[in-house]
Amino acid sequence: MKKDIILHETFEISLLLKGLNATLEVILGLLLLFLSPQFISSCITSLIPNFNNFFSNYLTVWVSHFSAGSQFFVAIYLFSHGAIKLFLLTFLWMGKKWAYLTAIIFFFLFIFYQIYRYSFTHSVWLIVLTVFDAAVIYLTWVECQRIKQVKLR
Repeated sequence: MKKDIILHETFEISLLLKGLNATLEVILGLLLLFLSPQFISSCITSLIPNFNNFFSNYLTVWVSHFSAGSQFFVAIYLFSHGAIKLFLLTFLWMGKKWAYLTAIIFFFLFIFYQIYRYSFTHSVWLIVLTVFDAAVIYLTWVECQRIKQVKLR
């Protein structure tokens, strides 16, 4: 019984974290649609301290390869990815039955795409996001089963 409560609360926390992430994605996607690559590049370059560390070096290289085409792709990807997650998370939070399986399917699709992108970028963030998505899939499945059990009683 205590395990069920912990899993349920973890599920709700994961929805909140995923919702915050999705909101940031939508906002960043919209910003990227309306800001020029030069403006973004100059902002990031001015914010990077002159340290010789992994993070500063990574951002410097990333900014140097940031083109209008990649900006448009990232903007559309972030906006659509975030909007889909916000849509699904809203209905998960409301407890709609159809949303559980739909969310699991979409989160699996996101994982497959992230693994595909990882094969090109080798970005650690994609691995972190993929692990988090896998955990959310598990928690969504457990929550779906819990709801079925409660309704059977």
